[in-house]
Amino acid sequence: KAYRLVELASGLRLLLVSDAAAEKCAAAVDVHVGHLSDPTEYPGLAHFCEHMLFLGNDRYPGEDEWENWISQKGGSSNAYTDTEDTCYFWELPDPSKLGAALERWGPFFAAPLFADDATRREVEAINSEHAKNLKSDAFRIYQLTKARFPVAHPFSKFGTGDRKTLRPPDGAGAPPVEPLRTFYGANYVGSNMAGAVCGPQSLGELQRLSESAFARVRPGGGARSPPSAAYHLVEPAPAVDDAYVLASLSSQRAVSLQWILPYDRASPGAAAADRVDERYARHDLFL
Repeated sequence: KAYRLVELASGLRLLLVSDAAAEKCAAAVDVHVGHLSDPTEYPGLAHFCEHMLFLGNDRYPGEDEWENWISQKGGSSNAYTDTEDTCYFWELPDPSKLGAALERWGPFFAAPLFADDATRREVEAINSEHAKNLKSDAFRIYQLTKARFPVAHPFSKFGTGDRKTLRPPDGAGAPPVEPLRTFYGANYVGSNMAGAVCGPQSLGELQRLSESAFARVRPGGGARSPPSAAYHLVEPAPAVDDAYVLASLSSQRAVSLQWILPYDRASPGAAAADRVDERYARHDLFL
């Protein structure tokens, strides 16, 4: 295998992986924003944005165009929204289709449509996803943990969203299309994104295909602080030490112990550096 790290004109960083023996091709892009950055008035907006990128863009406006194309080629595609990241990825069994896939996928990160009628339908899809999550013990425990955090700390936010949060105030209002566009415009910029492209093509060809596919990604003014920098002074610990008993929906029995690791809160940079050092720079990390 051969590797090359490139930074495109927009600031988007890509790791190119050339493997002459590869029988598949794949790509992923991570946008460094997640549901901790949701506006307070629209819980679930980052997740909503993730969904909407699959529903058409200026070059491929059909709502199912991407999914239909990659499915017909025998591939798969998905995405997820985490606390501080939103990640999109796909793979195809035919590596010769890499260029075509990138050309169809690149506009996700340049010009999604956010069509009004599509936003209304997708709110219902997110509401259904939330209803499914309510039957998951893991999700219920996660939400209980989040609910114990101070309201001022963004980890307390409801990241999935549902009909009421995305069509406020009572689930019958208009979807927040303009806040959605604002959120996308502020965060989906090259300097806030990184990814990987893998295939049997040469490194030069992988770079050429990537530069073409992502040529319209907007620059974002250089490196930025991680989302956590905005709340490094907020005390993350629950106000009291307590225990909860949660009735399982699937007859599971488990004990979960959680605690907050201390970190330097003198400045955003110090907080981020201290957290990274404590997590990954310890000599006994794997002991």
